[in-house]
Order: sequence, then structure tokens, then C-alpha cells
Amino acid sequence: MNSIAKYILIPVLVAGLFSSCKPGKGPFKKRDKDGDTEVVTNGSATGADKGTKADNKANNNDTATVRLSDLDSKEKQQLMSESLPLWNRSLSYTTFSGRAKMHYEGMGQKQDFTTNFRVYKDSVIWASVSALGGMVNVARAVITKDSIFVVSYLEKKAYVMAIEETDKLLPAAVDYSIMQNFIIGEALSKSGNLVDVLEFGNLLNLQVMSNDIIQQVYFNKADSTMNSLQMIANKGRGSLAGMIQYGAYEKVDSRKFAKDRIINLNSDGMRYYMTMNFNKVSFDEELSFPFSIPSSYRVNAE
Repeated sequence: MNSIAKYILIPVLVAGLFSSCKPGKGPFKKRDKDGDTEVVTNGSATGADKGTKADNKANNNDTATVRLSDLDSKEKQQLMSESLPLWNRSLSYTTFSGRAKMHYEGMGQKQDFTTNFRVYKDSVIWASVSALGGMVNVARAVITKDSIFVVSYLEKKAYVMAIEETDKLLPAAVDYSIMQNFIIGEALSKSGNLVDVLEFGNLLNLQVMSNDIIQQVYFNKADSTMNSLQMIANKGRGSLAGMIQYGAYEKVDSRKFAKDRIINLNSDGMRYYMTMNFNKVSFDEELSFPFSIPSSYRVNAE
């Protein structure tokens, strides 16, 4: 795939790298209208620095670590009681829309661009990428639990495939729920068992295991916001280690939202770095998800 089309797939790539799941059943249906091939997704619903380590984020290198396993039964119960609500908590919303300035480094590239996201929870992710301050429309995508659709305006190409086939283009297949959580700013995967809890001064660290994935999620004790997330996974083809840092929390429609993200990944020795800075966010607005492929565009062409 040409590097232009990868603009739109950069957020997908980063979220996909965190996933070892294999979702999807088949292609989303499409129909022809006015000479164009239109994907039937239109609808509405109402409603830091690169390379920073978690230890530095804790800002308490001299503070002793308290492990769940080191506590007596009463203390364990108390710490688990404090921790489980954090882990089980989920942001309540029907739709989300946001605009983020993004910087990406990886695969020998450095890119700056803006992405507009629209999400209909557990159903559709829509993304539109532009460059040069919005003057150039680069690409647009629609992602469902089954399929992914990308149109590259500069290449005059389109890509339509079942979501489990994206590992042909990316280092890993894309998991819908992980990408949705990545955009919203929640823990990437809510599956798994809470196996340990650690206290790092003003941070609470929850360790969760699921199959070949280990997540370590750091929460700020003061306001229960997520500070950072680390993941180690075995993708079946190699190793993966990654970290996301969350900051600049603001209340948006009574919800705490991390407007700044820093992402560092190492997948089979390949390093990826990305920042996301949201400058516009809203929840539960009426949204549409327009997407069409002009009939003159080549589909799935190399």
C-alpha cells in the first residue's frame, strides 16, 4: 500500500499493534448509487516527551512499592475493593466526535496530519484525514466490527476488506473494540483477570492478564484518571511491547477525557511513536458517517 493511504491507517496500525485478537466474519455490504460505489454506513445517532518511562511518570522513585501479595488478607481486600471499580468503569456514551492533531514516526516516515474521528459506540468508527491545516483531504475510512473501508483521494484508490485481512497490510490484524477504546482513551482491552495491584505513591497500578497479553494500567489516586498503560503481548509471530501516556484531562459533558496521548511501541524490533492532541471533543451529538468510493477509483489495487 502506498504511504499516502497509510495516513488513514496510522491510528489503525497503532491500535492494531496492541491487539492479538482475530475478529470479523465477513465483508460489509455495499451498493451502487449515482455511479459511485457507496458503503452503506450513512446513519445518525443522538445522543511528555518521547521515550518517557512509567517510573518517571510516577514521580516517586524513592517511594516503596506496595504489592497485593505483600499485604495481609484484610489489606488485600481493601486494596482490591479500591481497584476493581477503576478497572470495571466504562465511559458512558452513544456517540463521540473529536479532532486531533497527530504526529507519527515509524517505518522510516515522519508525518504530521489532522484526523477527525466519529464513533457510534460498538458499531462504526469513521475517520477523515487532512494535511496542511485542513487544506488537503488525504483519506477517509469507515471501520466496523466486520470490515474496513479506506479511500485515498490523492491516489484515487480504495481498499475494502474483511477486518481480519488487515494483517496483510499492517503488522497485526485490527480489533474493533481496541481501536474504539484507543480513540476514546480507555483501557485497550477490558477482558482478562486482575492478578495483582501495586501502589506507587500517588499511583495505583493494576495488572491484568488475558491469554498472551499482560496489561499494566496506572491510575492517579487523586482523581481516578488513567495515567498510563503498558502492554506486553505475544502476537504469535513475534513480540510486542507498548506504552500509552494520557494527559491534559478536561471535563467534556461531565466526562473526564484525556486530550493528550503519547504512544511508544516496539513490535518485533520495529519502533513506532505517535502523539495525539485533541482540540475538539463532544459526546452524544447527532452524527452521520458518510462514505463513498467514486466509480473511477481502483479498489484493492497495489
